[in-house]
Amino acid sequence: PPTPWSGLPSHAACLAATLRLFARLLRNQVSETACDDFCNTFRQKSLETARTTSVSAQEELLELADAWGFEARPVPSAIETLDGMVLHRPATCCIFLDAYVGVLEDPDTGEEVEQEVGSHCILILGGDLFGPTYVIFDPWGPACGEVSLWPHHAVQSASPAAWIELCPKAPSTATALSAEASKPSDGYAS
Repeated sequence: PPTPWSGLPSHAACLAATLRLFARLLRNQVSETACDDFCNTFRQKSLETARTTSVSAQEELLELADAWGFEARPVPSAIETLDGMVLHRPATCCIFLDAYVGVLEDPDTGEEVEQEVGSHCILILGGDLFGPTYVIFDPWGPACGEVSLWPHHAVQSASPAAWIELCPKAPSTATALSAEASKPSDGYAS
């Protein structure tokens, strides 16, 4: 079956994959339907509105992430994101590439064929700080998503133009207070 982000621009597909990931990891914070809801909303808005302003993919990602419950911020590289992951901070990192070359494998011959894609966005899901090596989700290709390991030099050869970290927003103080207020009292003062 096709992925929910099939046909979306790569930066939107990366946000959708982030929503899917955190729906599984943070069940009380991100809805299980968030990925599908985002993809359907993105498609609907794309059909309803023709862009009158030229917004970059990076700017659009920042806006979309905020609207869908993420703190999004530019970072100098994914090392900062990996450092946070080591400290158990849920995060992903989108890398905007200027010179992406996709590789397809012919199912009949097993031969690999390269295709110059150009501007593209991939998503770091994890990695190893020694090297570094990244666990990458790549929404490009016929499967609309593959996970693979990329060494740092492979990322550099694809000309990274921007790195944007995505972290789920902390539940609001109002929500936390409301949840606290709705807990049954045990009769003891705290």
